[in-house]
Amino acid sequence: MPGQISRFLPIRFANGASISRFAKHCPHCKTLVQSENMIGEAALVQDRLFIIAVARCTQCNHSFKVTCVITDDKRVHKALLPQWLLLVWLKQVTPANAPAQDARDWSFDAEENAPAASGGVTLPEGSEPQPSDEVIGRYENAPIPATLSVAGRRFVFDRVQPDALPAVLASNELLYQRHLVYRES
Repeated sequence: MPGQISRFLPIRFANGASISRFAKHCPHCKTLVQSENMIGEAALVQDRLFIIAVARCTQCNHSFKVTCVITDDKRVHKALLPQWLLLVWLKQVTPANAPAQDARDWSFDAEENAPAASGGVTLPEGSEPQPSDEVIGRYENAPIPATLSVAGRRFVFDRVQPDALPAVLASNELLYQRHLVYRES
């Protein structure tokens, strides 16, 4: 039964990995649209979470389709089937008498649900990134510094890392304030 995608979360895979949040960027204005603003279906089939929904951007009110597959390694993949065909297939592979998947009453340790970063620059113990005074934008009402300085090294802002997925960083990248990825220059 269709509903807010957020009501299907958190969801735990057989390997122990869990997805507690999900979001997609609006194709119109690039604002991050959270699962609370998506109406549709989510179903766990083997080691894949299928999400089929319509999202509405809170910034520009644009509606767009969300059709993706999240694997147990927390990677998001574009679904190869059209949305309507994927929905028909999901109805066939999930039992009609299965209980509604409303995960609001599930309790998981919050630490288990926090996305973890993998890879990236290892900072010397006791060193803290020093943000520049130059601000190039805002994310979740917080400023995005243009650069960071750490132990004589300079990092330039590269991208925002949404909460929905753990950060996978290159060896020359640094995650700052859980959401901001900087690349060493």
